Formats: sequence, structure tokens, C-alpha cells
Amino acid sequence: MAIPIAVSAASPLRAFLRRLRPAVAAVPVVAPFGPASAAALLAGVAACLLLPVLPPWPLLAAAGLVGLGVFLRGGIARLAGSFLLGLAYAGLQAGAVLAAQLPASLQGQVFRLQGQVLELPVHEPRRTRFLFRVDDDRHMPAPVRGALLRLAWYEEDPQARRQLRAGSRWQLQARLRAPRGLRNPGGSDAERYALAARIAANGTLQKPATARQLAVPAGIEAWREDMSGRIAAAVPRASSRYVQALALGDTRALDPRDWARLRAAGLTHLIAISGFHVGLVAGAGALAVAGLWWNCSRACAGAGRARSPQVRAPSPGRSATPR
Repeated sequence: MAIPIAVSAASPLRAFLRRLRPAVAAVPVVAPFGPASAAALLAGVAACLLLPVLPPWPLLAAAGLVGLGVFLRGGIARLAGSFLLGLAYAGLQAGAVLAAQLPASLQGQVFRLQGQVLELPVHEPRRTRFLFRVDDDRHMPAPVRGALLRLAWYEEDPQARRQLRAGSRWQLQARLRAPRGLRNPGGSDAERYALAARIAANGTLQKPATARQLAVPAGIEAWREDMSGRIAAAVPRASSRYVQALALGDTRALDPRDWARLRAAGLTHLIAISGFHVGLVAGAGALAVAGLWWNCSRACAGAGRARSPQVRAPSPGRSATPR
């Protein structure tokens, strides 16, 4: 009696599977690297950024593993896997950046630091703002070893602050705190900017008279500042600030009225991506010069071989030296 019961129980299951087959076939195939997967991934990243509190990293890691498994299975469930992967990736990245910032227990402490000035220092009437990369060696304090800092040098006399140039190495003392900003409606979000720029702490110089330069400026940033000074000296003052901004991305000389004029004319994007355009033109010019040099060298080598005299090898038994 067991066999008929099994057969009778299997018949409705077979019928259900037969009716389910067209529905399964109608499910769209989601490409692993298609637009739908990319949109789901971005949705997961955006959902993580909108969370009021960042989940703990074990929960994010588990969400990433589950999302990877669902993503590899394919089908319509791949969208859920992409969403979980985006959520886990953004959360783990944000957690790593927040963990690299200055701990709360060290807020307001003074550190003796050595490192290099990055980008172009912004000189103002009473202060100079600059990015500072701390050396990654055992002589530096462990919490800020190799970290990126945004420092401010306050001093009435600008002559000492003018010695601070991009690409130079300095030894200084700074009071540090974790990045924070004012919560003004419609204003810039300083904490979000620091998170995106991987800035570990903000700080102010202590005892500026003890700050000393360890090495002269070097690198591409030093070249930018040097070329910006040459443009300012060679181009009339009314136009030099625009040439500096367009050619080198140096916007330090642009004041609020200049930005207002650029926004009114719809030209702010030219300033924002000026370095990209200059890089494209420089790369194209370098490739063209390299191609011309290669062709000219081949042509000169061919002409030299054509003009060289043909020397016959001496026959056996005959001396090569003329009598």
C-alpha cells in the first residue's frame, strides 16, 4: 500500500512544478555586471550612507558574505545580493576611515610631528591652512603615524608663514582634535569632507617659532607652486589668477566676487576640471613628440645605413693590406 500512496502524493507535486515552469522561465536574467546589478549596488551604498548609526563591522561582514552568496546564485535574487554587497562595502569603508581618526581620549593633546606639506598652502591675513602627511615611522606617535592632517598656522607676521611651501618637509608641534564642523543649515559639512578626504584630525600649530624646515620643496606639488608664482609674475594681475586656476588648478587667488562671476556665467566647471584637461593635453603632446622622435630616429638610422660604404671581405689566401 506504500507505493500507491507515494505515487498519488507525487502527482500533485509534478503538476505544480509543471505549472511553475513557465513562471520560472519568465524571470528575467540579471547580468552580473549589467545596469540592474550596478543600480542595486549603488542603492546599497546610498542606504548605508543614510543610516543614522553605522552598524558594527561583524554585522556588515556577515551581510557582505550573504550578499556574495546570493549574487553568485544568479537570477532575480542577484539584485538583493548586489544591494547587500554595496551596503557592506560602504559600511566597512566608513568604519575603517572613522577608526583611523584621532581617538576621543587624545583630543586636545599636543604632538611633535615630522612630515611633508601636501597640496598648495592657503595663505590668509592671519593664518595659513595646509595639509600635512605625518611620516610613517616608529619615531612618530602611533595614533597619527602616517595620517593626513589639516593644520592651521596662526601668526600676525606673514613672512614666517610664507616659508611654508608645497612639497617641503617640516618638524612642528600641533594640538590635534578629531574633524568637526558647525551645523549651519545650508553650510558645508566639514565632517563629511574630512571623511571623504581621509583626514584623520584637524589641528593648530603650537609655538610656531619652533617649527623648522627639514627639506626643500620637491615633487609635483612644488612644481605647481613654482609655476603658479611664475604665472603671477609674468601675467598682469587682473588676469593671472584666472590663468593660474585654469592651467594649474590654483584657485587661491580667486575671491568670492570671482566665484560669483563664474557661477553667473556657468563657467565654474572649467575651474573644477582644469587639471584634467591640462593632463589630457599634456599626455597627447607627449605621445605626439614620442612618436615623432621614434619615426625620426628610424629614418636617420636607415639613411645612415644607406650611405655607409660596402666593405668586401678579403678572399682566402690574399692579404687584406694593399701593396
